[in-house]
Amino acid sequence: MEDIKVKNAIALCHIIDGYEDFIKDAKNLRNEKSFNSYFLEDLKKISLAKNAFVRRNVKRFYEKHKRIIDTINEYSRIDVFLFETLYDRVDKGSAEELMHTLYEYLLKNDGDMEQILNVLNHIKTLGFDSIHLDETADFTKEEYIISTKPIENHDRKIGYLENLERIPAYGTNNVRYKSNGSHYKIKLYYTLGNYQFLRDNTIYLNSLLFDCSLLPPFSASPDELFAEITTLKEEKEEECKKVTDSVDLKIRLAELEDKLYSAKEMIKNISITSELKNIEDAICYMELELVRMKQISSDYDKSLVEGETSITEEILKRERNLRKSILDNTDID
Repeated sequence: MEDIKVKNAIALCHIIDGYEDFIKDAKNLRNEKSFNSYFLEDLKKISLAKNAFVRRNVKRFYEKHKRIIDTINEYSRIDVFLFETLYDRVDKGSAEELMHTLYEYLLKNDGDMEQILNVLNHIKTLGFDSIHLDETADFTKEEYIISTKPIENHDRKIGYLENLERIPAYGTNNVRYKSNGSHYKIKLYYTLGNYQFLRDNTIYLNSLLFDCSLLPPFSASPDELFAEITTLKEEKEEECKKVTDSVDLKIRLAELEDKLYSAKEMIKNISITSELKNIEDAICYMELELVRMKQISSDYDKSLVEGETSITEEILKRERNLRKSILDNTDID
């Protein structure tokens, strides 16, 4: 489902029993060629001003569905509701299909309507304009990296979710994290225009059936939400240090191996024939020591993976590749 205005979702909860007949009639009326451009404006006039002069078809439609239209106006506004329901939006597919998906979700969970309304009203009070509901969304699969220095996050995607935990990663300046399970995701981003965090006006959900207390408090600003995320820096600092040591050692040994190979190739062409045997013996000894160091490095990685930590082989491999990519793309004068 694409984004739906919170006010329209709340209104739909209150008219669910007569929604299908109402939309069917509204769609038929909208499709009248000579009438299409005036439909929403006339319907707004008669439902809000009551005695407004409108076309006869709209008046009949309003009188037939007066209860539903008045209910929609109580929580949203009829023209806004029908525009989002009947008029397709660019790159967002069929408007009717989007609202119908929410309608089916509400029907399926009709016995929990009070809880759904509590969640939607709480979301509205938090200041969100829209919801994006996708029951299949698994927010545990998404990872984020932030810097504890706000300005360094100006080009990063930041998610505020439930049950956050830090993921062991290279270095201590940044924090990589994920959720262990969340009903929602709030997107944050940092703007260089006024040097502060802003919040997306849409909240992303995989359910409307959860305790409202799991949402952030009403008073929480985007900066405060970010500050809460940065407290993860206090978690798993020792594990991050171990990952950093492992990555640095692996990369440096790989660099040493490359240099040793270059030296071995170079001595084939040198003219110091009297000492060539001693140099070759020394290179051979260094190769043996390098093999020993690489084994020590591998044993250390194994102890991290098999120990009582959350460090995995995948984490070590990923962090090595990321660090190597950074080093390979850094210009050294």
